[in-house]
Amino acid sequence: GLSPLALNLAYVLVKAGRLAIVDQMAEAYNAFADDRLGIVHARLSSAVPIGGEEQGRVEQWLEEYSGKKVVLESTIDPQLLGGLVIRMGDKVFDASVRTRLERLKRNLLRAGGGA
Repeated sequence: GLSPLALNLAYVLVKAGRLAIVDQMAEAYNAFADDRLGIVHARLSSAVPIGGEEQGRVEQWLEEYSGKKVVLESTIDPQLLGGLVIRMGDKVFDASVRTRLERLKRNLLRAGGGA
């Protein structure tokens, strides 16, 4: 069951017509708890499914980078030509084929004098 404090909070929210913010409160609490426990969430997007071993390597690298325990969620993004994109907090690690091709194009244009 819920603690009396939690029940009282629910009562106050209902009385104030603010029950709709319960989801936001839960998200904020979870973010606070994760921060206190040293947990960070990341999303890996790829054009094709990533195998368990590869995902484990990405997770390990992110943990070394962040110094926190990483909870990695994988999604398939059919708009990616290949490679992967990782979002972790406000950081984006873009190792997609599209980004690599754009960098190559910029470098070639720069080397060729913009022609």
